[in-house]
Amino acid sequence: SENTPEDPFSVAFLYYLNEDFKKTIEWEEKTLEVRSPSAYLMNIPLFYDKEFFKGEDHQRILRRMGF
Repeated sequence: SENTPEDPFSVAFLYYLNEDFKKTIEWEEKTLEVRSPSAYLMNIPLFYDKEFFKGEDHQRILRRMGF
């Protein structure tokens, strides 16, 4: 079978769902690095609980994106 790279946002969100927030932030950073088309999803509070969304690390990433 052919290996295809995963969308980094999808990987970040899986880590988020498993409550591994350190890995979530690492993969959100990768989402920015590769300019993933899914990056805009990180700015939708519906996907995150309020504490994570308003957290310093996630907000830093959003600022880097210009949000």
